[in-house]
Amino acid sequence: MRLTISSATLSAIERELHSTPTVTNMSVALYMLSMALFPLWWSAFSETLGRRTIYLTSFAMFAVFGAVAAESRSIGMLIAMRMLSGGAAASVQAVGAGTIADVWHPRERGRAMGIFYLGPLCGPLFAPIIGGLVAERWNWRAAQWVLVIYGGEFMISHREMVCPHLEVANIVGSTDVDFHLFRPTRNSQGQEKY
Repeated sequence: MRLTISSATLSAIERELHSTPTVTNMSVALYMLSMALFPLWWSAFSETLGRRTIYLTSFAMFAVFGAVAAESRSIGMLIAMRMLSGGAAASVQAVGAGTIADVWHPRERGRAMGIFYLGPLCGPLFAPIIGGLVAERWNWRAAQWVLVIYGGEFMISHREMVCPHLEVANIVGSTDVDFHLFRPTRNSQGQEKY
C-alpha cells in the first residue's frame, strides 16, 4: 500500500521538494528494490528471533521511517526514508506465509493464504484512490501520515495477539485459531523463542 499510495502524490512531491520527475520516481524504484531484498533478512531473522518479534519490530520501523518521510525537507531524505520503510514493510511478505503454516492445518491453508494475499493484491487497487483523496483534501504529507497511522495501528493491534513467550502447537481440524493451544519453545541457544 505504501508504494501505490504515493503514486497519486508524485507531482506534488516534485513541486514541493523542487525535484525532477526522474528523481521523484526514484523513490518508487528504490522502494520496490528494498521490497525485493529485505525479505531475505526478515525470513532469516524470524527463524532465530521468532515471527512475532519480526512483525512488531518491522512495523515499528515502518511507522518511524514513514513519519520521517512525511516530514522530509529534501528529496534525498524522502527517497532514503521510503526505501527503509519499504524494507520494513517487506517483513509481512517474508514471514506471513510461515505464520499461516504455523496456525492452520494443511487442508485449510489454501483459504487462509487466499485471505492473506488479499492485502498485497487489494493494496495496489485501493491505495492510489486513498492517496489521491487524502492528497486532494490535504497534501502529499498527509498521505504519508495515513501510512504511519496504519503501521502504528497494526503494531498496536498485533502486540497482544499472541503471548510473547509462546509459539503455536499442532492445531488440527479447525480454522478457528485457539490460542490456548500454544506452548513455550526455545531456540538453539536455549532462549525462549517467540
